[in-house]
Amino acid sequence: MSTPLTLRTIRLFTLLISATFIAAVSQAHEHSNQKVDKHFEQLSAFVHKAMAENAVPGVAIGVLQNGQHRTAAFGITNIDNPQLMTEKTLFQIGSITKTMTGTIMMRLAEQGKLDLDANVTQYLPNFKVKDEQVSANVKVRDLLTHMSGWVGDHFSNTGAGDNALALMLAEMTELEQLAPLNSVYSYNNSAFYVAAHIIEVVTKDTIQNVMQSMIFDDIGLHDSYIVPSDVMTKPFVVGHNNAATGISVAQRWALYRAAWAAGGGIMTAGDMLKYAAFHLGDGSNSDGEQVMQQSSLMAMQAIQAPKIGTEDAIGITWHLSSVGNLKVVAHGGATNGQQA
Repeated sequence: MSTPLTLRTIRLFTLLISATFIAAVSQAHEHSNQKVDKHFEQLSAFVHKAMAENAVPGVAIGVLQNGQHRTAAFGITNIDNPQLMTEKTLFQIGSITKTMTGTIMMRLAEQGKLDLDANVTQYLPNFKVKDEQVSANVKVRDLLTHMSGWVGDHFSNTGAGDNALALMLAEMTELEQLAPLNSVYSYNNSAFYVAAHIIEVVTKDTIQNVMQSMIFDDIGLHDSYIVPSDVMTKPFVVGHNNAATGISVAQRWALYRAAWAAGGGIMTAGDMLKYAAFHLGDGSNSDGEQVMQQSSLMAMQAIQAPKIGTEDAIGITWHLSSVGNLKVVAHGGATNGQQA
């Protein structure tokens, strides 16, 4: 087992790697005809400084502005096996994947295969949590707005087989209700296990195949994955933990299969910008093909419920807030030692 690097060592190491990488990043931008303006250069300088101050081994950033994409990568992928970060390096995006699951459901609704306001039991007749009334009355929309009210952080390894989600839902029969149904926003990972299983039942396919076809292929995200083993031959980062003894590689890397629709996405920063551009657009992909109705995209960004005690709200998977007069539509993600 390798000895974790100390905080001082990793800071110096990151500074050295980042300094070496400046030329590579500049060359990458020039090669891809990306115009790096002074603001992006200032952002890049800030990233270098923050990485050193916080002992962060690797970072990728991206900005989408007025139709222009700008990306850059800094540092290394793994302190135990250092590889330079590039703009093709893959990161786990964690719970941002939930917006993709919601996008799939909106597309299925457009196709008449799914009704967001139908009871979950219309698609999963045997669905149950501990509260019988909630089991009978929870709607598909409640899954996507974190309004179901049951225990949200139920994590379990139900295996790598095609029945992983079915086995997870069998475990959920014992989940306690923490709040009345559809009364209080409360972030809920386990609701997305249910959403994913509904997608599998409606499409008669696995969630990973549907994610591949309806999100990655249709939108044109060619550096995006949901199955961890698909990433093995690609450049990817590992998570890192920062403890008193130093920085160490986080174990384990992959999410359990049942959690893929809740947080299993793996993407480059460039693909993340393409995905953002799609949700800011009219529902067409970069080739001009209409993938989704713009009205459905706007519906996902419309207020579904307030976040009590704040001025924020929840849309259909998207988190809604404002800065001054600017509307903010956002989602973050965190896995073991990685943040997006």
